Amino acid sequence: MNLADRLQAVSILPTLRGAAGIFARPIGIFSLLLILAAGIITGDSVLERRARIEATESAARELESVSLILADRLDRSLEVVELVLSAMVDQVMRNTFVTPDDFAATATGIAVHDELRRQVQGLPQIEALELFDARGELLNSSRVWPVPELSHADRDHYFTLRSVPGRRAHLGEPNIDPITGQRTIPMGRRVNNLDGVFAGFVVASLHASFLEALHEAANQHVGQVQVFRTDGMQLLGGDLHDTSFELGRAIARAARQGPIPQQMEFWLQPPDGSGARLAVARWAARSSTVVVVSLEQRRIQTGADRFVHLLHWAAATLLLLTGLLGLVVLAALRAQRRLAEAQLRGAEAERQRLAAAAEIGALVGVMPVMLMHLKPIPGGWEPSLVTGAVGSVTGLSAADITAAWLEATLFAEGRDDMEAALGRALTEGEAVVERRLQNVDGGIRLIELRLRAVGRGETGPEVIAVVTDVTRERRVAAQLAHASKLATLGEVATGMAHELNQPLAAISLAAELMERLLPPPLLADRVQAKLTIIMQMVERASRIIDHMRVFGRADPGPFAAVDVQELLEAARPMFELRLRTSLARLDVSFPPDLPPVRAQASLLEQVLLNLIVNACDAHAEAGQPGPGQERRIRITAEAQGASVQIAIQDNAGGIPEAVLPDIFQPFFTTKSPGKGTGLGLSISYGIITELGGQIQARNAEGGACFLIHLPAANA
Repeated sequence: MNLADRLQAVSILPTLRGAAGIFARPIGIFSLLLILAAGIITGDSVLERRARIEATESAARELESVSLILADRLDRSLEVVELVLSAMVDQVMRNTFVTPDDFAATATGIAVHDELRRQVQGLPQIEALELFDARGELLNSSRVWPVPELSHADRDHYFTLRSVPGRRAHLGEPNIDPITGQRTIPMGRRVNNLDGVFAGFVVASLHASFLEALHEAANQHVGQVQVFRTDGMQLLGGDLHDTSFELGRAIARAARQGPIPQQMEFWLQPPDGSGARLAVARWAARSSTVVVVSLEQRRIQTGADRFVHLLHWAAATLLLLTGLLGLVVLAALRAQRRLAEAQLRGAEAERQRLAAAAEIGALVGVMPVMLMHLKPIPGGWEPSLVTGAVGSVTGLSAADITAAWLEATLFAEGRDDMEAALGRALTEGEAVVERRLQNVDGGIRLIELRLRAVGRGETGPEVIAVVTDVTRERRVAAQLAHASKLATLGEVATGMAHELNQPLAAISLAAELMERLLPPPLLADRVQAKLTIIMQMVERASRIIDHMRVFGRADPGPFAAVDVQELLEAARPMFELRLRTSLARLDVSFPPDLPPVRAQASLLEQVLLNLIVNACDAHAEAGQPGPGQERRIRITAEAQGASVQIAIQDNAGGIPEAVLPDIFQPFFTTKSPGKGTGLGLSISYGIITELGGQIQARNAEGGACFLIHLPAANA
């Protein structure tokens, strides 16, 4: 029996043929369309529920992404402010004080006012940096001089800083600044005396408008943003129809019960019935704040409503055309309807994607971060969306950020590290990696990439990268670490000096006693000469140790008239060994009438030592000199009007012209790997600038020449 006979024998085959005959007639077509329309109407509620669930899930993911970016940005802004507060507290505590009145005496004066102004330069988020005594009275301010009468004794941050002995920064209740009339948020640090007793505090008044730029952008595109302290105090953002109080209480209750969850998702229902809101709260751990981002339910369901309306329209259209269309026309319409629905779904998906990209781009655009949506391609990754502060982070336009750019920059520095970070993001959900970028002008900047997995696309798992320029933060951290190492070295040197003076004194005393007690027949010329050499070496070692003690002081001392030649001679024991090991000869030529300079002696000595040691290192790396040449370091000085020019010149080959403009950049070095930190010349540049002078580098006479201009003391 063949296949046709077998099918004919099956009892269901006649039934199928009968059904096909029914639907081939007009009544069958009409019935089929009625069934289809009834099915669409019946399934409308199911499809509507599914569409609303998907819209809610999509909105929740978008709110999670936005809250992550906002919390990270808030943490970074407040970390910079905390660094400024820490630096100011350390600066104030260098002057030893016992009582609160001692602290008040050291915190007043125009010099402290100038230091406060310097600390807030280049930080737009800080309105003012101010010092207060233990009674809450204003001692000094970065914005006005002389200082007006002002008290913070009635502020909550005053009570917190006075009662809590820790040194962690505290965010206070927002208030209206009495001087500018603007809304500010105080962030303070406690200052203790030597016994740990509260002596006063330093407060940075943060621009509420600077941080509210995030809130306003989010209000326009996402919904509403609020920032709370962990005790429930609202710092930023408008109210949610009287829900802010209950929201603050819920945050405070969660903080009391244990560690705050990293992220919370919930619905807010205002009591006035204005409409529920979907909210996502994210804990910004580093600043101990909670960022709440919310979106109205009606905005979430806009896309779902359109889809439901489309279903109703399709059902009505089918009902109207039932009696007019035949089998062929109906088949064509059904095909056309399917095509139209597919196009509508594609257009709606594209519209939603573009709207989401526009909302995220507008939100990220107010922050100094760049956002990239990365998707995998054969052999690498490709950015499908680039938005935010692209120019300030990379120095390029969004059109320049391509797969080739990723390969030439982020992957070229270390492919294994970058691929490992992407792998962690896909497996663990999040990863952080840093990269070095070369600017258009040749400089180097550091960027941080926070990678977060966002699901799978058509080509595989996709990642969102939040890119931030962290050059300044790393530079400040490195300089603070370097300063801490120098301070520790100074303390060790001072301790060593104290310990070494005792055996040196014993050696000197023993040599003198031997010279006095030995009878003349035994005190031959040779013994006498050896004893004389011993006492001379002891005296020289004592001078070196005394200079180490002076050089190791943490306080650089006040500005004073400094004789540069005397300063060099006093510091010679500190670099004489480096001169001998580098086989270089030091020539110092100063005119007899050279005026002294106005400077801090220990800081100027640090700069000169750094330049001399650099010249010795350059000679050591340059190899043997040519026939008839010798390694030479020449230091000259001359008066130029109201200033003095000091020149340090070597003949070790000089600095490559291509890198000469970047020689004072942090982390930049021309030394061999492992021999340089790239901070010496950067710190020297900062010291000379603080002393009111200038430092320049150039090539001359077969080597490098550094020119220092400082104001003359008698100018």
